[in-house]
Amino acid sequence: MKLRILNICRRHGVVFAFVLGLTGCATALKPPSPKVYPVRCTAEVSWPTNLTLEQLKDLPVKELIHPETGIDGVAMSKEDSTNCVIARTWREFDRYSDQGFQPADNANLQMSGWFIKTRSFIPFLEKAQPSSNSFVHDLKMNRALLAILPIDLGPQGSNEETEAVQKAIREGKTWRDYYPETKIKKHTQTMIQLEVEDWMIYIRVLAFGDFDHDGCEDVLLCVTHAAIGGTLLNTFPAILTRRDLKHALEKINQ
Repeated sequence: MKLRILNICRRHGVVFAFVLGLTGCATALKPPSPKVYPVRCTAEVSWPTNLTLEQLKDLPVKELIHPETGIDGVAMSKEDSTNCVIARTWREFDRYSDQGFQPADNANLQMSGWFIKTRSFIPFLEKAQPSSNSFVHDLKMNRALLAILPIDLGPQGSNEETEAVQKAIREGKTWRDYYPETKIKKHTQTMIQLEVEDWMIYIRVLAFGDFDHDGCEDVLLCVTHAAIGGTLLNTFPAILTRRDLKHALEKINQ
């Protein structure tokens, strides 16, 4: 009797083990779900939820419309022309920029920064797509950033400075190497404020996405250079990426 029970248990054990084996094979054969990094904006970006990106292009930037003080958009002109145009919306600013117009003076250059801060994410979102790899998604806006930040985000006021920056980049130097005296004045999860020589530099993270469609995630920044003790203030967008953790961030041509 005991032998019969033992044989039954053995048969059931073999069947149970066989079933487990099939289950294990099915689990092993099932490929892991690929990681997807969606296109997304940070808290630095906001617009009315009832507007599409296309509609947002025609929405005036409220900071540039102040009739009581005479501010009515950004005045733009060409060097070889006396013709002056006024950009009140992103669509106008983008079109005039493509036609070779630039802010007419330092005051309008400062005001044009509002277009970059509040609207430059529009063309980024239009071109970006989800990515399968990312080496920028957990970008830390603290001192660790200086070890991977590209030098050409810094101020370059002359051809000599531009050439020196490009030479340093070819030598593999990063912000920490080129600007060792950088002071961090303030930082949050999406912004860092740096003091470098005679400049205050603000770097804001606006959005993430695969902008150049190479499978790796990129990051859109809004960068502002403000002269300490002066009136010059310049704001521009920059798209950075990196394709592994061993290398520093690099700019993508837009």
